[in-house]
Amino acid sequence: PEVGSTDLSRLQMVTYVGSPASPERLGEAVKVFGEVLIQVYATSEAGFVSMLSPAEHHEPRLRATVGRPMPGWVRITDPDDHRDLPPGETGEVCVRSPFTMSEYVAEPELTARTVRDGWVHTGDLGFVDDDGYLHL
Repeated sequence: PEVGSTDLSRLQMVTYVGSPASPERLGEAVKVFGEVLIQVYATSEAGFVSMLSPAEHHEPRLRATVGRPMPGWVRITDPDDHRDLPPGETGEVCVRSPFTMSEYVAEPELTARTVRDGWVHTGDLGFVDDDGYLHL
C-alpha cells in the first residue's frame, strides 16, 4: 500500500518459489519492482528444475511459464505408458540433474514409483513449448 512512498532503489532481487504466480500479478510486480524478479521451480526430490530470469519477466507470455530448465534436465512423459511426449503435449514432468535424489531412505517401494532409470517422476503435469519454456 505504501509503494509510492517506499524507496525500492536498493532492492536487488525478489525470488519466488513454491506456489504458482498469476501472470497478471507478475506484470504488476514488474511495474513496481523493476527487473529483480526471479522465479524458481524446484521440488524436494528433484531440487532446482527451472528458472525465469528478471529480464524474461518483461515478456507477458513468459510469465505463464516456470522458465527454462537446463538442457537435458526435463522430459515430459505420458503418465500411462511413460513415452516421451513432443513439445506442446501435456504429461508428467520428469527430472534428472545433479540435484535429483537417488532414493527415499528405507522406502524402496516409494523410490521405485518415483525414481525410474535415474529420472525423478515429479507427479506434476506440464509441457515444454517450442522455445524450451516449461509450463505447469
